[in-house]
Amino acid sequence: MDTPRRKLRNLHLENVQNSSTPINVPPSPMMKTLGHGTGIRVYRLDRSPRLGEIRSPWAVKRITQNMRVKKDTLFNERIVHEADILRTSFKLAQTEASNIVGFRGVITNDEGINTLALEMCTISLGSILEERHDEDLGPLPAKNTYKMIMDVAQGLDFLHNEARLMHGDIKSFNVLVKGSLRSSTKAYM
Repeated sequence: MDTPRRKLRNLHLENVQNSSTPINVPPSPMMKTLGHGTGIRVYRLDRSPRLGEIRSPWAVKRITQNMRVKKDTLFNERIVHEADILRTSFKLAQTEASNIVGFRGVITNDEGINTLALEMCTISLGSILEERHDEDLGPLPAKNTYKMIMDVAQGLDFLHNEARLMHGDIKSFNVLVKGSLRSSTKAYM
């Protein structure tokens, strides 16, 4: 039986904001790399279980090592700005229908470098399309295409009309997917 997502997210958000326990993010080599962008890398953080609890993994976004050496604050500021947007959007999202990836926390290390923790999704739409192309599987089946379009439209509708934000970087690799195409999927912005 599935626990309603809204309750889990809201309780978790309260725990992150009001917790006296800081978020502990291990060094990057201890985490699995999921992807990268200009100046950042995204890692999978498998969290230690608590007594009687199963804890979901997080996606962790960090500035790449070469950006730290340059002491370029632009990417660090972008992570803080993204965290503020996600935190605000997450508070506004009253239902799972918002299709906005869940904010988990942001932490600044001793060097002043920020790390953003997010809800972990399975894969990006771009990766699904690349895999289908590489394996000569053809285009995405119509029912999956329709589902992705509707989920992205719901996410954009929420961002534009509720959060009053414009996404600004819509592409298949920024559409995150939970689940698999064979089972129920959900696309997140």
